[in-house]
Amino acid sequence: MKVRISEHNLRYRLSEEDLNVLAVSGQVRLVLALPNTTGITFEILLSSDEQQGLHFAGGVFQLVLSDVKIKEWISAEENGYYLTIAADEKPVSIAIEKDLPCKH
Repeated sequence: MKVRISEHNLRYRLSEEDLNVLAVSGQVRLVLALPNTTGITFEILLSSDEQQGLHFAGGVFQLVLSDVKIKEWISAEENGYYLTIAADEKPVSIAIEKDLPCKH
C-alpha cells in the first residue's frame, strides 16, 4: 500500500496483493516506522455497516469502508473508489486506487 497525504486529501494506492488481502481478511495496513515512537499506521478496514469513516487516534489513521461496496469495486474494472468524509473545517477527499501493473 502507498499513501499520499496533502491538504484535505488522502490517496491510497493498493497493489494486487493488497487488494487480495483486503478482500479476504477485511483489512490492510501500512506502518511507517519513526524514531523514538511507535510510528504511524494507515489501516483500511471493511465493515458490514454502510457507515464509512476516517478516524485518527494513537498514531493510527483508520479508514472504515463498506465491505459490500469495496468487494464489488475490487472485482470491477474501475480503477478508483472515491469518497468525501466530513471533517471539522473542510471535508476530506479520499481516493483508493488500484496500483496494478500495466498490461501490454
